[in-house]
Amino acid sequence: MNIVLGPVPAEDPGVVPVHEVLLSAAPGAQYAFDITIDRAEIFETLAAKLKDFRAHGGCTVADSTGMFHGRDVLLYEALSRVTGVHIVASTGQGPEEKLGGYLLTPQTDPPTPWPAEKFADLFTKDSPADRLTG
Repeated sequence: MNIVLGPVPAEDPGVVPVHEVLLSAAPGAQYAFDITIDRAEIFETLAAKLKDFRAHGGCTVADSTGMFHGRDVLLYEALSRVTGVHIVASTGQGPEEKLGGYLLTPQTDPPTPWPAEKFADLFTKDSPADRLTG
């Protein structure tokens, strides 16, 4: 199994909630005048929750946050090191109707999503495991 810190044996992942969202933010939220994103506060809040999860028998969290929605692999790496919880970071997007312009072919009328092959290439390159090795 690949986690944010690299491969680990998959024999005993322990209790695994499979659809968690550790951090979610709308793209561009950090630029809003009325939003403050304090990374230290976010880290401390998530670390406390993950330590509690670990204390109650949790071992692995599968984070479902995809590209452009706040997923922060470097933050997840630090959280995993501090808490001892394995974090599986996903790649990909949400529902098709919520795809942003980056993932559409605007030259069509109406704009249509990219072909499956282009998504597969993007998601492969975006994979946290690929970032670790490459």
